[in-house]
Amino acid sequence: MFHGRIDRKGFAKGFVVINIPVLIVTVFSAVATNIFHTNAREIAFNNGIVVFWISMATLILIGVYFLFYWLALVGLAIRRFHDMGQPGWFSIVYFVSGVNLVVGIFQIVWPGENVQNEYGMPESPRKLKDIFFGDTKNRSV
Repeated sequence: MFHGRIDRKGFAKGFVVINIPVLIVTVFSAVATNIFHTNAREIAFNNGIVVFWISMATLILIGVYFLFYWLALVGLAIRRFHDMGQPGWFSIVYFVSGVNLVVGIFQIVWPGENVQNEYGMPESPRKLKDIFFGDTKNRSV
């Protein structure tokens, strides 16, 4: 997940794939908030304990999802920086709001090195498994 390289196309595919669930959760949350807001008194009064546990379960699921989201995003960023010949530590900028958007666009636009560098040969993964976990067959680490 954190070793090897990934090209611009693979990085863009991975970025889109990990952000589709974020979009779905955001839309679902907006709809659910609107429903709960319009019927809040009736729902809370009649089903208070149920609403509480549904809210707690939702928060836990969102927390677990975002842990995996950040691991996948940082893994993609590290491998993309490796493709550009830079150390993976640069991916720490993804935790700085605003800067992460600029760096993400930079990583999609800036070409990688076309030759082997200290992080391996250039890779152009085709399968989602290879995008997120790298080439596990040819790993030298």
